[in-house]
Amino acid sequence: MIKLPTKIYIDRSPIHGWGVFASETIEKDELIEETPYFTLFQRGEEKKDCNKELLNDYRFLFPASIDWKEQVIPFGCGCIYNHSEDSNAYWETDENRGTFKYKAKRKILPGEEICTYYGPASYWNKRDHINIK
Repeated sequence: MIKLPTKIYIDRSPIHGWGVFASETIEKDELIEETPYFTLFQRGEEKKDCNKELLNDYRFLFPASIDWKEQVIPFGCGCIYNHSEDSNAYWETDENRGTFKYKAKRKILPGEEICTYYGPASYWNKRDHINIK
């Protein structure tokens, strides 16, 4: 069972497009959201569907490690959290449950946008995370 989040909402973001915001105070280390995902393809699998390229900027590696097994898209608000160099939240993977868990790095106040860290600019500029070898 995965409980639905109760302390967040989605609204227009001053950072980019849509964003996720706190509707109530979220304490440091508190679970913001847990969400399953769907698999785009597994490591080593060749791209067979050009439509997958539409999702390049939304892919996550699962599990979150250098030894990832799949490129996936999280459900829930997973692809809506915006990036910040000074993020107030982070995500981790739970291989046993097959989920992503978004947690607060610090206390987040009502109305505050919840942001995660996507990685350094060099990672995204090179776009190496997109290429399957």
